[in-house]
Amino acid sequence: MRALLVAVLLGGVLAACTSDEPPTPLADGAAPSLVATPATGLVDGDDLRVDGSGWPPDVTLAMARCETGTARCAPDRLRVTTDGTGDLRVDLAAATAFVSGQGDPVDCRVVACELRVEWDPAPVAAPLGFDPEAPLGPQPALAVRPSAGLVDGQRVAVRAEHLDPAAHVGFALCAAGARSAFDDRCHVYDAGLLEEEHAGEGRPVGDDGAVVADLVVYADAYAYDRRVDCRAEACELVVTSVGAVLARAPVTFDRRAALRGPARLAVSPATGLAAGDTVEVRGSGFYAGEPVLVEQCAADSTAETCVAGPSERWTADDEGRLSGTFTVRRRAATDHQAVDCLAVDCVLRADRSAFVPAASRSVEAPVVLER
Repeated sequence: MRALLVAVLLGGVLAACTSDEPPTPLADGAAPSLVATPATGLVDGDDLRVDGSGWPPDVTLAMARCETGTARCAPDRLRVTTDGTGDLRVDLAAATAFVSGQGDPVDCRVVACELRVEWDPAPVAAPLGFDPEAPLGPQPALAVRPSAGLVDGQRVAVRAEHLDPAAHVGFALCAAGARSAFDDRCHVYDAGLLEEEHAGEGRPVGDDGAVVADLVVYADAYAYDRRVDCRAEACELVVTSVGAVLARAPVTFDRRAALRGPARLAVSPATGLAAGDTVEVRGSGFYAGEPVLVEQCAADSTAETCVAGPSERWTADDEGRLSGTFTVRRRAATDHQAVDCLAVDCVLRADRSAFVPAASRSVEAPVVLER
């Protein structure tokens, strides 16, 4: 799996097996080509050279490892740029096996594989032939410490190894057996990987093919309203590339341990306020490091309708507490429409992340402006 790349490995969200730039017509009508050397008898980790010619000059291409003739391609991409004559060269290590963007394992000793660039009118590929009798090199692995008897909100240390150096990966807490952190029941720790405009975000893999992280685990997590109750079912921490699960490790929770919370919010002073007054805000029962949106809302609004009003992004401390000040305004907003807190009841609300059970996603405290 490890690829020693003389180029930048693109770990962002791209359509399966696509190039970064739209195809540019070739002036002389020459067909672009890719050639891998050696192309047969490959063993995991072998030095591999890929040469290309006939491409437009000075364009960036995304090269993917794929099962030949299918959409089963590795989610990471090798970004290469042609020179002024339309040639390219890249050196890397041959990878016998990979996980596709759909979460399927692909073993190139068993099926035909290729390095591919999508192009118009047809993909351009360099065939790769692997020795069917050769052993696999080290495959991605994940270790979690501790991994048993966990309680809600506990921190664990994770280490993923044998990954592609220079790649970006994410972590997720999933119901056992997940293949995609985005499509299956998973709480995604690195949600930036979902955002195509921020492609490549995530945790960078070191030159040794490893990445470490300190994560908070949740006994009863939610992923876009899909519940993952790790007290009642088997769960795993997984390391992912653009959502595709590369490696997994089981985690178990103490079924007798209480869930974190309930979250609470208090404001002082809460009455006799005027627009522009500063109030002290204290919260408890949140998860360590939990991001929270503190906003002033009409009391009858919801987290979905309290939009475009005064707000600040806060983060709970290591004990799950919030502490800070907030400047009260006369006007809040509901569905982008101004509301007057001298005329209607208003609150300060702490809106929480989507991994929290729906009934606990907002906690609030009243703020009363003097009328």
